[in-house]
Amino acid sequence: MKKYAYILLILCLISFNYVKADVSNIVDFNNKGSIEIELKVKEENTTIEGASITIYKVALANEENHNLTLDFIDEFSLCNLSKDNLDTNSIDKCLDNNNDGITLITNKDGIVKFNNLDLGLYLVKQTNRVENYSKIEPFLVMIPEVIEDKWVYDIKAKPKTDIVRVMDVTVKKVWNLSNSNKLGEINNIKNIEISLLLDDEVIDKIILNEDNNWTYTWKYLEKSDKYRVLETKVPKGYTASYQQEDNLFIVTNTKTLVYTGNNHYMVSILSFVGMLFIISGLVYNKVNNE
Repeated sequence: MKKYAYILLILCLISFNYVKADVSNIVDFNNKGSIEIELKVKEENTTIEGASITIYKVALANEENHNLTLDFIDEFSLCNLSKDNLDTNSIDKCLDNNNDGITLITNKDGIVKFNNLDLGLYLVKQTNRVENYSKIEPFLVMIPEVIEDKWVYDIKAKPKTDIVRVMDVTVKKVWNLSNSNKLGEINNIKNIEISLLLDDEVIDKIILNEDNNWTYTWKYLEKSDKYRVLETKVPKGYTASYQQEDNLFIVTNTKTLVYTGNNHYMVSILSFVGMLFIISGLVYNKVNNE
């Protein structure tokens, strides 16, 4: 009898552990979740404060045959999205003015936390740009998420995209016509091409003209002190020189002093007149001496 009692006790313990393990793997659809996002510069102890983070509910989590399924909310149900191949870019393109998101701002620790969220799929976006830093790429978060074989309802996310310092670089064209008596010559030059280089590699080319006031700014470039600009083709009769003031590059085109045939003719006349004065002076001195 004791033998059967021991067997029954063992079976009860096994059954209890099985039920306990099963419970840990069952989604509690009455539960709420949260998403905590931390923005921090890679390999630096620098946090990003003031970033506007918006989450959009894409789909609700439901139970079907004891499995978790996703049902797109109305705003996304007409976008022909595939549950089997969820694409962040496709979901992002479905956003319009009818999508109501929840927006919070990162604190001094670079953290935002969205609480009391329904179970489901969310799109996370940064909707502003913090000065000197790039924006994170949109990404998806699922509530709940399986972590170490357990359903976790409070999700902590650190965007995989590196957050790097960025800078603006401006180029300005200046015309120096001091060697020319034709101040209107610049009107004959419609535009010029400027190349932006990083480590001697051309990364962009732009056109400067009167329409953009001979000025252009590259925005949100990855921060570096190795940028430089180069005028691709300097107009005939001009010489280009370069000057840098912090993130401003000034390209000056100076009119080259060119001696034409008329200039040589005038020089010859002046030389001849000078010789006449010299000869006249010698003759005058000789006459007076005699």
